[in-house]
Amino acid sequence: MLLHPDPQEDLLPAIVDIVRKLAASEHDFVRILVELIADRRDPGEQARQAGEAGVPKMASDADVRNHLHCLAIARLLLERIHEVRQCRGGGGGRILLWG
Repeated sequence: MLLHPDPQEDLLPAIVDIVRKLAASEHDFVRILVELIADRRDPGEQARQAGEAGVPKMASDADVRNHLHCLAIARLLLERIHEVRQCRGGGGGRILLWG
């Protein structure tokens, strides 16, 4: 669902929570979501955005939506990590295992 070209915004928190529950650890959760974000981003995007004279082209609506979805997923990831660290007394910079 997270790799769908146009996922529903209201489903993203539930999907991220499911990934969190399936992940073996906080480290695994972060790795999975970072890989999903990277997969959503097109590696040839910068080459396409550069115009013939090196002038960047305007982003299409689909590109803007894709960037917004990546940002939403990253925000949800950070919120979930913050929640875990708040519940566990701050975490002290360690990678914490789920309960």
